[in-house]
Amino acid sequence: MKSARIAFGGVLLVAALTITSGCGESGSTAPPAVDISKLDSGNYPTTPRTIEQSEEQGAIQEALSLGEHVPLLMDVDSRMVFNITRSGNRAFTQKHPPPANSGVGNVEEFFGPVPGLIAGFGTYAQRRQEFSLGSSVEMAILRFSTADQASAAMNYLAAEDDKEYPSKATATIPGYPQARTRVSELDSLTTWLTRGEYLLRIWTNNPLATPPDPVPLAEFTKRVLDKQFEMLRDYRPTPPDKLAELPVDVDGLLGRTIPSKAAINWTPGVYTPHAALHVHGRSDLTSRLFTDTKVDAFALDDSGVYRTADAAAAARLVAGFVDQATDSFAVIDPPPGLPDAKCLKKLDDPVVVDLSADYQCYIAFDRYVGNVGASQVQDLYQQAAAQYKLLAAGH
Repeated sequence: MKSARIAFGGVLLVAALTITSGCGESGSTAPPAVDISKLDSGNYPTTPRTIEQSEEQGAIQEALSLGEHVPLLMDVDSRMVFNITRSGNRAFTQKHPPPANSGVGNVEEFFGPVPGLIAGFGTYAQRRQEFSLGSSVEMAILRFSTADQASAAMNYLAAEDDKEYPSKATATIPGYPQARTRVSELDSLTTWLTRGEYLLRIWTNNPLATPPDPVPLAEFTKRVLDKQFEMLRDYRPTPPDKLAELPVDVDGLLGRTIPSKAAINWTPGVYTPHAALHVHGRSDLTSRLFTDTKVDAFALDDSGVYRTADAAAAARLVAGFVDQATDSFAVIDPPPGLPDAKCLKKLDDPVVVDLSADYQCYIAFDRYVGNVGASQVQDLYQQAAAQYKLLAAGH
């Protein structure tokens, strides 16, 4: 994924994931015969790497742990299943803050006027494939070291947000009189709310409402807040001085992804299935795929690696992702030496406009599925070869 490898579809502490075996221990159907020596992986690494423990890596996993307790917006409204911001970061830390266009902040802000962020997580969904044809909502929850820091962050970020998108009115969220809510000049509704050391921002919009009416948006915001606080009750935050002790690569899955060569706009880490659904394009379809194939972990860096129940499940997962892509991608030839890989090229006029890479490949090995993406087909094929070697290493 040179941009948005998790284009289709796609915590309890990660240490507590229900993961019982390492790479290739499933005893399932043997992978197809592939002559690894003949695969051209270019200059991409083909040896699994060790992810070093650190406070920042621990903070990333803490953000993903928080993501396990962030509701999918389809759980609030079953029609909210489309996610077009697939390349955007979802897990936040001081070094991986929310993207500037999220309305929550950017790197400079978090290192300056907004100190104290420990971890955060965001989600997004819209009702229809085309943004302008239905309602949409974006939410972020940020955990700070203290309640005072959360309040200070709200005051600063809300003021900055209002500068960019000036308010024309205020609104009230039923059941949350302490929330700070405003109606923008574009008739969207933005709500800021703190609860203890947590800061929440929810943005909702419905361009089809004629005339614009903030009341349904406020009622939907209430439902999102209700669901978020319900799920947050089961979150067990890791103390800041213990972040460096969190496991950062469950069963070595992240070490079998292709590492990033430069700064990226998503956060590498090991996601639980629920957290992973937040970064996939169709949360409803992908949720059913994950259930059917028993995906229990997803590792994301410059490639993605899914772990399923067995080799048959891995094949079904690949088929499911390819099927979801048919509106915007066409099937192309697999890489030399990997006849069972499924590769795709973005259509010149896709039905769904997204930010995913122009070329994509899914590669299965035993119970694992790798996903790579690139802007050029030769680069794609080399990445696919490298990903296969990473999955096959040690088998």
